[in-house]
Amino acid sequence: YVNTLQLEDEVLLVERSDDLSNLILEIRRIEKNYLLYHDPALFTLGLDYLKRADVLLQELMGEFKKLEKKQTGKKLELNLENYRKLLLKLKAAPKRASTENKELNDHLRETGQAMVGLSKAISNFERKYILSINRELRSNLTLSMIGIALVIMALVIFFSSNILKPLREVQEATRKISEGKFKPLPIKNSHDEIQQVFAALNSMVEQLVK
Repeated sequence: YVNTLQLEDEVLLVERSDDLSNLILEIRRIEKNYLLYHDPALFTLGLDYLKRADVLLQELMGEFKKLEKKQTGKKLELNLENYRKLLLKLKAAPKRASTENKELNDHLRETGQAMVGLSKAISNFERKYILSINRELRSNLTLSMIGIALVIMALVIFFSSNILKPLREVQEATRKISEGKFKPLPIKNSHDEIQQVFAALNSMVEQLVK
């Protein structure tokens, strides 16, 4: 039950991780269009997507438990901030081509690629964790089935030795009584119903002998 709850949480988490990856891919698309057309609307849209990606990342980081995921999330957070600064620098830079602008563009692209890689890494972490929960769930189910089978076997042995066997003894004793062989049944130091039947049968045998 705990595994299924974990699985449900992780599926929701991986969906949000994919949303983050899609946001960052959209930011990269806007970046390419902005570098081509220098449209201020694209710049504003890019900043808006960056803000949304940052908010979603902060929410996800609050749910990360493993250190590796937290470290990856922190790296992505730094890259998002660095990307924002580079984008602002690019807007302030002159539109004409220059070595400085080219270096800025290259740095922006590299940072964008790093963001894409880190966001995909977070999604992959979540998917691997889902697979590990799934394996654990299968193991638990297998162990549970083995445990249930052992319990059933123990119950069968218990009923066979404590109920069926004594009943067969009673059946055999009554057959012998019908043949005139009056032999009392051995009674164990027990006070269960079967032993009480044995005691009653022995009493009847004693009366028959008399």
